[in-house]
Amino acid sequence: DKTIIIFLSDHGASLVGAYELMLSEDKQFEKMLGFLYMFLPKNSSYNSFVEYNEQRMVTPYDIFGTFIDILYEKEERPDFYFNGQSLLEKINGLERTCKKYNELKNYPSAISDYGRAIELNPNDEIVYYNRGAAYAALENFKSAVIDYNQAVKLNPNYAEAYYNRGSAYYELENFYQAVADFTKAIELNPNDSSAYYDRAMAYAELQNYEQALSDFTMAIHLNPSYINAYNNRGNVYYDLHDYHGAINDYTQAITINSDFDFAYNNRGIAFKELKNYQRAISDFTRAIEINSDYANAYYNRGNTYYSLQNYHTAIFDYDRAIEIDSDFASAYGNRGIVYAVMKNYMQAMSDLNRSIKLGLVEGEIFYYRGLCYQAIGENSKAESDFKTAKQFGY
Repeated sequence: DKTIIIFLSDHGASLVGAYELMLSEDKQFEKMLGFLYMFLPKNSSYNSFVEYNEQRMVTPYDIFGTFIDILYEKEERPDFYFNGQSLLEKINGLERTCKKYNELKNYPSAISDYGRAIELNPNDEIVYYNRGAAYAALENFKSAVIDYNQAVKLNPNYAEAYYNRGSAYYELENFYQAVADFTKAIELNPNDSSAYYDRAMAYAELQNYEQALSDFTMAIHLNPSYINAYNNRGNVYYDLHDYHGAINDYTQAITINSDFDFAYNNRGIAFKELKNYQRAISDFTRAIEINSDYANAYYNRGNTYYSLQNYHTAIFDYDRAIEIDSDFASAYGNRGIVYAVMKNYMQAMSDLNRSIKLGLVEGEIFYYRGLCYQAIGENSKAESDFKTAKQFGY
């Protein structure tokens, strides 16, 4: 204890120095923690302890909070952390602690402390923004939107808050509002490639492909190595049945990152549409080499083998896709169709029933199950399935 007192005296009672000492004397954390608490100011006269960092005060309470975060990790801090009498000290301490919680991805505790900071100062847009981000990390997007609303109300020029609110609206599938927020973010920061990219994604969901292509192109102009922009612009070209344009963009994405499994899978799908089956199989195989648990790549390669009437190999790939994802409805459905073509009717019906149970309600599925019922003499069930298939336009 004398060593600590001398240390503090030699450094002008610097609590920052005490922090450094504590890091080097981790075995005496508990004792030093209590000792440090005695040095915390009990009134608002604490300027001798303050440092400045990016125009935000770092106080003894900040440091004390850091000690407790290190000592207790993700556990709740003791209540005496908040015994300081200065409002500003409490707010700064809470903000610092929240930052630590975010680093630890302990978002519920961060949200709790952001709430306490807001109670102390309800006019700080940054705290609302940060709590919104913590809510978003927990996929509580409705609460995130509420906090971002308050952030932009307090600061109408807060570009990052508009952008994040747009992202939250996107996750809530409110694509029109997402577009509006990304547009505002772009107005405030016209060089933000991410805002153009995410607005393009929202436009694509709205099937406004012309605007989506324009925004993806702008994102690429601002960031020529924007690999996801190439990949997703390729997806828009695919949706427009411009398979050559799609292949060009997927190829550019692969040029940037030769291990981009999604781009190989997507390019394979485009090659399949062009009936270039060997190139498609090559791309699906490369995607699987990169990611051996890529269920969609197995599924799509299985579809390609089915188109080539290589049924046994197709079943092998569907088997693998289902092994990776036991709820892969389309894999069950297509495997069932292959079994039906191979006249393995009982196995076919098992797979087709499973796909319907998982929510794959398509005319083709009912048609092939109808064929299976017909083959085993259950004609009334067959007629019912054929009728249902017709209702779906098959």
